[in-house]
Amino acid sequence: MKYIVIEKWQYKNCKPTYYLREICESLKIAKEKKQAYEVLKNDEDHTLYIVPFDENVLVLNKEIA
Repeated sequence: MKYIVIEKWQYKNCKPTYYLREICESLKIAKEKKQAYEVLKNDEDHTLYIVPFDENVLVLNKEIA
Protein backbone atom coordinates (compact mmCIF):
# COMPACT_ATOMS: atom_id res chain seq x y z
CA MET A 1 0.00 0.00 0.00
CA LYS A 2 1.15 3.52 -0.71
CA TYR A 3 0.90 6.50 1.62
CA ILE A 4 0.40 10.19 0.92
CA VAL A 5 1.99 12.98 2.94
CA ILE A 6 -0.44 15.90 2.93
CA GLU A 7 0.28 19.38 4.24
CA LYS A 8 -2.53 21.53 5.64
CA TRP A 9 -1.81 25.25 5.72
CA GLN A 10 -4.19 27.55 7.57
CA TYR A 11 -3.52 31.09 8.73
CA LYS A 12 -5.64 32.11 11.73
CA ASN A 13 -9.34 32.03 10.76
CA CYS A 14 -8.82 31.67 7.00
CA LYS A 15 -9.96 28.71 4.93
CA PRO A 16 -7.41 25.83 5.02
CA THR A 17 -5.41 24.83 1.95
CA TYR A 18 -4.13 21.30 1.39
CA TYR A 19 -1.02 20.31 -0.58
CA LEU A 20 0.11 16.88 -1.70
CA ARG A 21 3.77 16.67 -0.64
CA GLU A 22 4.80 13.07 -1.32
CA ILE A 23 3.49 9.70 -2.43
CA CYS A 24 5.53 7.07 -0.57
CA GLU A 25 5.88 3.34 -1.13
CA SER A 26 5.84 2.42 2.58
CA LEU A 27 4.72 3.77 5.93
CA LYS A 28 8.33 3.94 7.13
CA ILE A 29 9.32 6.23 4.26
CA ALA A 30 6.18 8.35 4.76
CA LYS A 31 7.04 8.88 8.43
CA GLU A 32 10.60 9.90 7.53
CA LYS A 33 9.36 12.35 4.89
CA LYS A 34 6.82 13.80 7.35
CA GLN A 35 9.55 14.35 9.94
CA ALA A 36 11.74 16.07 7.34
CA TYR A 37 8.92 18.42 6.30
CA GLU A 38 8.18 19.19 9.96
CA VAL A 39 11.78 20.32 10.44
CA LEU A 40 11.56 22.58 7.37
CA LYS A 41 8.09 23.98 8.18
CA ASN A 42 8.50 24.59 11.89
CA ASP A 43 5.45 26.81 12.52
CA GLU A 44 1.93 26.34 13.81
CA ASP A 45 0.22 27.28 10.51
CA HIS A 46 1.42 24.04 8.86
CA THR A 47 0.17 20.57 9.82
CA LEU A 48 1.24 17.34 8.12
CA TYR A 49 -0.77 14.13 7.79
CA ILE A 50 -0.05 10.63 6.51
CA VAL A 51 -2.97 9.07 4.65
CA PRO A 52 -3.16 5.52 3.21
CA PHE A 53 -3.58 5.60 -0.55
CA ASP A 54 -5.00 2.94 -2.83
CA GLU A 55 -4.03 3.78 -6.39
CA ASN A 56 -6.78 1.50 -7.75
CA VAL A 57 -9.46 3.78 -6.33
CA LEU A 58 -10.04 7.14 -7.98
CA VAL A 59 -12.34 9.72 -6.45
CA LEU A 60 -13.34 12.71 -8.55
CA ASN A 61 -14.58 15.94 -7.07
CA LYS A 62 -17.08 18.29 -8.70
CA GLU A 63 -14.36 20.38 -10.34
CA ILE A 64 -12.90 17.37 -12.20
CA ALA A 65 -16.18 15.60 -13.00
